[in-house]
Amino acid sequence: MGRELKRLRVEHDLTVRELGTRIGKSAGYVGQIETQGEVPTPDLIRKLAEVLGEQPDGLLAAARKSLLAQTERHLNEKYAAFEDSPTHWQSSTPCP
Repeated sequence: MGRELKRLRVEHDLTVRELGTRIGKSAGYVGQIETQGEVPTPDLIRKLAEVLGEQPDGLLAAARKSLLAQTERHLNEKYAAFEDSPTHWQSSTPCP
């Protein structure tokens, strides 16, 4: 999401501050989207698309992909220790 937003922002010759002003958010928040993995709400994505003269579908798809990647990383981290355990698949009670 962040890379796509930055690409579009630069393509439209806008600074982070200018884009933030146009969408009613701070430059810091735009920076969080572009560099820190922040994923805006669908309503804000539509506003970004409008300001950038784009169809929202591309940005919505990028946001969806970012959220799925974040969720996958979180799950991988959460269950990594469990998977490394020698008894992780052994259970005294069978699964239904």
